[in-house]
Amino acid sequence: MSEVKSFQTTAFAVSGFLMALGFCFKSLWPLAFFALTPAIYIFIKSKKKISLFKAMTVYYISYYFIVNIWITNISEYAFDNFIKGKLIMLAVNFVISIILSLTGSLPFLFCKKFNAVAFPLLFIVGEWLQGLHDIIGFPWGRVCNIITPFTVFIQSASLLGGLFISFLVILLNCFFAWILIYKLEYIKLICLVTAIISSNFIYGFYRLSIFSNSNPNNVVIVQGNYPKEEKWNNEAEEILNTYIEATEKNISNNTNLVVFPETAFPFNFFESSKLSQKLYDLSSNHNITILLGLQYSKNSKTYNSMLAIEPNNNISDIYMKQRLVPFGEYTPFEKILKFRFTECPFSSGTESVILNTEAGKISCAICFESVFPEISRQSVLKGGEAIAVLTNDSWLGNTIPLYQHHSHSIMRAVENNRYVITGTNTGISSVITNNGYITNISAINKPEVISSSYELINDLTFYSKTGDIIVIPGIIIMLTQFAKCVKTCCNKLKYRL
Repeated sequence: MSEVKSFQTTAFAVSGFLMALGFCFKSLWPLAFFALTPAIYIFIKSKKKISLFKAMTVYYISYYFIVNIWITNISEYAFDNFIKGKLIMLAVNFVISIILSLTGSLPFLFCKKFNAVAFPLLFIVGEWLQGLHDIIGFPWGRVCNIITPFTVFIQSASLLGGLFISFLVILLNCFFAWILIYKLEYIKLICLVTAIISSNFIYGFYRLSIFSNSNPNNVVIVQGNYPKEEKWNNEAEEILNTYIEATEKNISNNTNLVVFPETAFPFNFFESSKLSQKLYDLSSNHNITILLGLQYSKNSKTYNSMLAIEPNNNISDIYMKQRLVPFGEYTPFEKILKFRFTECPFSSGTESVILNTEAGKISCAICFESVFPEISRQSVLKGGEAIAVLTNDSWLGNTIPLYQHHSHSIMRAVENNRYVITGTNTGISSVITNNGYITNISAINKPEVISSSYELINDLTFYSKTGDIIVIPGIIIMLTQFAKCVKTCCNKLKYRL
């Protein structure tokens, strides 16, 4: 019996590993549709089963420890001792994996039987819960992001969000396992799943067939490629001149917007009048709007911020980042830990701010914030016509986390029917259409300037209006299971008394 249960545990660990491979290597994204199928098959076939809560906890630990392994790259900037730093950040990654695993598995705690429809509904409740908490909220590894290359499949995110795409993927995993076991015995279930997936494809093709007649704006994105240690050790004016020269070489008379990345320059914009004037002059001389990230100080607090410079020495309102990176931009429980991971912690902003510019009404997200759908959704509800994501991913490492991070911008574009402009320091910089297509994209870890066009859109999607209502059925199932469990416990207690 113990061997059977161990086999089930191993199967879910392997499924977590396979799902992680799909998110770590872009070409392996189709694995998402099959990764959980073997584990579900083995679970259903086993006479003595482990609890679904335990099974999903094992799955998530395996999945998140691999998907988030890039967290160890932070050690290069936080610790002098390389080995010590790697070991500490491996431990941090393991703790984060445990927290996310328990959170994601929580909806299955009172689940006694496997159901091919209830399982994916509970699964997305777990993904939703993983992004709620201010400190431990980290929805980096949602299944929907794995399949962002499958453009036609993800279009229904405009109706019910990325969590609905995760639901569909997990539903197919369950369906394949169910078919392998029961063949055509459950014809109603087969018809239901076929109808859901077919409708998703029909809607996807329909949405991709819609063409806009609006006049596009032209954007130039400057990727400076300054690693963290190099940016803060170089002369501020030298870096600024590099960006200005790159801009002037690549703009045209039709350029509306120029984008610089998160905290592009190592100086205080409002205190360095000589350097800031160069940006004002660049904007006025070429009649362009410049969007940039900067450190902004106010009332003895420092904020990771974004603003737009307009011709004639005007600036927009200032957006201050709302969701900060734990251990990167601030240290949670600093007073308890008596240790600070970052020397200059940021304070968090409290609201979405639309940058009203000549290049459109721009919704803002800085780095980590693109991972949280609600931030972009709320900003679009306030009137954003396009979304700008400014990022400094130089501390993430190479390739894998950059691709993972960029996938969230693709999902935000489809969910909100907005073009997304991503401007990064080391990559990936891009322009993404409202359908999730990438019109232009930069190389990684090299200086580059890309030019493209974007459209300003005012229409709100059903998802933008309603948010993650797709989790409601799963929450109802979870609460119903909890109520049954409480009733059973009460009956047992009553019988004993």
